[in-house]
Amino acid sequence: MNICTLGCIGMLAAICACGGKSSGAASTGRNDASLSIAISGQGSVTSPDGSVSCTTSCSQPLAKGTAVHLDATPAGGMQFMGWSGACSGTGGCDLTLDSDRQVGATFAAGTVTLTVDPVGTGSGVVTSSPAGIACPGTCSMEIAPGTPVTLTATANAGSHFEGYGGKGCSGLICSFTVSTAVTVFANFSNGAVQRTLSVAVTGAGTVASTPNGISCPGSCSVPFADSAFVTLTATPAAGATFLGWGGACTGTGACSVALTADASVSAQFSLAAACAGLLPALPAAKTFTAPAGGAAGDTCGPATSDGAGNIYVSNGDMIASSAGAAVAGPWAQLVPLRSGFAALERTMVPTTSFMAFAPDGTRVSDVTVVVAGPSGEQANGGTIIMTIACDPARTTADFEFHRFDDTGAQTSDLHLVNQACVAVSTPSAILVDTQDRTLIVYAPAAVDPLPVPPSHLAARWFDAAAQPITDWFDAGPTVSSSLELRPLIGGGAALRAGDKWVATIPGGKAEVGAAPSAFEARKDARIVLGGKAYAMVPDGLTAGSIAIVEPGGTSCGALTAATAGDRFFAGKDGTLIDLTGPSPQPGGPGNHCTATYYPQVLK
Repeated sequence: MNICTLGCIGMLAAICACGGKSSGAASTGRNDASLSIAISGQGSVTSPDGSVSCTTSCSQPLAKGTAVHLDATPAGGMQFMGWSGACSGTGGCDLTLDSDRQVGATFAAGTVTLTVDPVGTGSGVVTSSPAGIACPGTCSMEIAPGTPVTLTATANAGSHFEGYGGKGCSGLICSFTVSTAVTVFANFSNGAVQRTLSVAVTGAGTVASTPNGISCPGSCSVPFADSAFVTLTATPAAGATFLGWGGACTGTGACSVALTADASVSAQFSLAAACAGLLPALPAAKTFTAPAGGAAGDTCGPATSDGAGNIYVSNGDMIASSAGAAVAGPWAQLVPLRSGFAALERTMVPTTSFMAFAPDGTRVSDVTVVVAGPSGEQANGGTIIMTIACDPARTTADFEFHRFDDTGAQTSDLHLVNQACVAVSTPSAILVDTQDRTLIVYAPAAVDPLPVPPSHLAARWFDAAAQPITDWFDAGPTVSSSLELRPLIGGGAALRAGDKWVATIPGGKAEVGAAPSAFEARKDARIVLGGKAYAMVPDGLTAGSIAIVEPGGTSCGALTAATAGDRFFAGKDGTLIDLTGPSPQPGGPGNHCTATYYPQVLK
């Protein structure tokens, strides 16, 4: 249909003469379609392949079904105001010519507004080239589209310029070409400039700083005052030697750095005899992208891998895997299996389900359990879930031990009656150690009839048949509302309260010792390398090195480093997984997360 049959109306009047011809070639056959473009103002409409190039109104015959992309480019001093007809908005125009189509492009002379908004707790001045912005004071200007602009920020005394933000610029430099109205944020902080010194340790040894701050492995990235003079000292582990510095320092002598900018230093040690073969090299990384979500719509993690190398990421409401699983929850726990994964369903009632799934998400088992007590790992693979049921008088309790192996199958459901009542609402933890002994640690309520002082933890060992090995014993002061147990190589457990390691509990003994010296605060301890070492993995969103520690406590060096944006997890097959994406805190951005993983590096 010829566009003139619509009448010579508005913008299209420029390309028709009623009863006459269009300004370009018309449709030449039933297999052609006519693309008619009306241009108002000064500018051009083109297609990337060159089949369309119009600086004035035009009409172009194209084969029916052709997909066309059009771009509008304003002439100097003009601004593209938008499309009309078959397209709208101010972006590109995409059409499929299944019939004759008409498009209008409007250009107009004028200016747009550039605005600078100073933010932050500090103060400073932002100026522009070309002149016009002198903020605070004059913080906006009218400028012609297509004009190149450079903004310069200068902090006042006692303040520091942190960088630009907004649609126009980011970072410390702001140079761009204005096309539409835009606001640029200039962030000034209140306080002295700080510089970050980062240290990476390889091999068996430590690095410390003067002034204090660096203690690596551990605190390996620390801010110091601008121009601070920092001296680093390298100390090899027993049986190791210091091989030299890299980065901002060289050689094997003293390392002193004047921090006029951020700096990085590496320290290389040889491996102690006890560390031989215990510091693997990172293989090539792989990635898996999983949906984020959760109740708040913004969570990503935790993550793990099974014994077959499949990656699993949970957001609380879904568990997704690299093998194709997408299993809806809600889930309270993610457990790696020999092949596949298991999950404990999150409910508001005591009765719940422990479900095992194949890697593709097919459910293979479903066991109903009563969760009125702690749940934890079995060091040799699997999960233990405990139920504690007190009598109405809170004098005695029945214990149930539900144990599942690393295929997800229930291997035992053992009962122990007439035990001391334990308040399940208090902090608690449970573990099966490498010698198949079960340890319970919990913070007693005031009414619990246990032989421990007030505000102390109670602990007890049980054998594989759920029979007590020890009586309840004092496991030390209650210092946190969060308790975790981790198995030790050779048996026993390490106790963590909050983000600190507080005790060692020897296997099967009513004894408590000091925490392992190599177990660092704000790091988890996982048995790796076939039971030959520990990996000290920084807590989520905590900077630090992932150090390998031999059973005697010597650090064998750093496998890699974590930034404050990383969340590392060690899987069942030794795969090291780093999640990036929305944080597990309310308000995180985005709608997916990416697992960067290093297959079986810790196997």
